[in-house]
Amino acid sequence: MLTLGVRPRRDPRALFEELLWPSAAEAAVHPMIGPAVTPMSLEVDPSTLALADVDRLTVDVPADLLDDVLALRLRPSLTVFSPGADVASIALAGHTPGLTSASADEQADFLAVVAHLDGGFVARCATATEVLSVISGTVAALRGDDIRTGLLNPNIDVLTSLHPDAAAATRTVLLGIETEHAGEIATALDAVIAGARGRTT
Repeated sequence: MLTLGVRPRRDPRALFEELLWPSAAEAAVHPMIGPAVTPMSLEVDPSTLALADVDRLTVDVPADLLDDVLALRLRPSLTVFSPGADVASIALAGHTPGLTSASADEQADFLAVVAHLDGGFVARCATATEVLSVISGTVAALRGDDIRTGLLNPNIDVLTSLHPDAAAATRTVLLGIETEHAGEIATALDAVIAGARGRTT
């Protein structure tokens, strides 16, 4: 006798749940705001850090110091922001690649690689527009669509109507977005999502 499960409902907010990771003091409480990130200075000995209560550790690395940073073994693992670095090498070292603001072509190249690696990535954004661009580009990379087009022309109606399995798969790749403006971005995204729901109801 077969028992069919209930099909999960499409949730327009599924892509955004705890997506925004504050990189500054953040008083706002919102379903889109996840754990804060802790920046690590390259001038500090990692063994002196109190990491027991740290959820996310992030570091900006110049190219000449990248090998030294990748050799570190920390828990939690590092999110490594190093523009122009080999994304695969960061992931293979057990760390999380970080995507910074760059040209659409550079972001597309990054996403084309990271979409097929284990562990996912973290982006860094300053506005809701940038957040939607990164999400759209990630979805395009996973679907085999043109990534650059996805980055430059996010379709919020498509993003908010993804099948739950597709939304979950996207979030295993796009782990979170570091930002100093989590509260205002969450408010802006609320308005964008509400507009999309109004068009589809």
